Amino acid sequence: MNEPSVSKKQLVLTSYLQREDIRYHHSYEEELLQFIYIMNGDMRSVEESRRLFTNNSTGILSKDTLRNYKYLFVASTTLATRYAIRGGMESQDAYNMSDLFIQRMDLCKSVAEVCELQTEMIRAFTEQVAEIKSSSSRLSSQNLYIKKVEEYIYLHLHEKIIIDAIANDIGLSPNYLSTLFKKETGLTLQQYITKKKIEVASGMLLYSEYTPTDIGNILAFSSTSHFIKTFKSITGLTPRQYKMHIQERDITKA
Repeated sequence: MNEPSVSKKQLVLTSYLQREDIRYHHSYEEELLQFIYIMNGDMRSVEESRRLFTNNSTGILSKDTLRNYKYLFVASTTLATRYAIRGGMESQDAYNMSDLFIQRMDLCKSVAEVCELQTEMIRAFTEQVAEIKSSSSRLSSQNLYIKKVEEYIYLHLHEKIIIDAIANDIGLSPNYLSTLFKKETGLTLQQYITKKKIEVASGMLLYSEYTPTDIGNILAFSSTSHFIKTFKSITGLTPRQYKMHIQERDITKA
């Protein structure tokens, strides 16, 4: 029989060293509480996380102090992501937020920076869930159909989205769905789809090296000229003008 990867001797020795160092892991219930707060959109998560992350009860994952806190940050972010999803956050949004925070953590040069980012991360997830729960509490049965439509569109932004396909997916007739969506949102389905595609395109222009042609193809526009025309109709600027405008604005603010 193969030896376990972590032996009983290693566990006993680790427990001994923690006692000698007066270092104990916080309890499971303590650790869980901060993530329950996130799942409920309760801002007490921030103080609870700060208390646990900076006291003497965290685990030792590396002998290098900064690396140890970075490992703890990754573990904490992973759990925060899972509980935010359980609280109602879109899974892709939650995973994207997790990735962005971990990328920022990787650039931290001190323990203080990691601790500050930990607080920001917990606050961001909790605020997202709180906003979702606030919106959900106002949802009618008709609004629930709208939410399903929005989720469908979000997941298919890189495709040519057909209204009949959306209606079939959520179990309504295309005509009824179109009427309901316009009544509840003030936008036609096509206007909403276009709006969301341009929102994604704006982010890609600013935070990636993709060209307008690339972005038009990725978001399933029929041609580059169609993409540019649509982008300008929504933002008032061509993609290149938009990127230059935002970059110049950020330089002015710096």
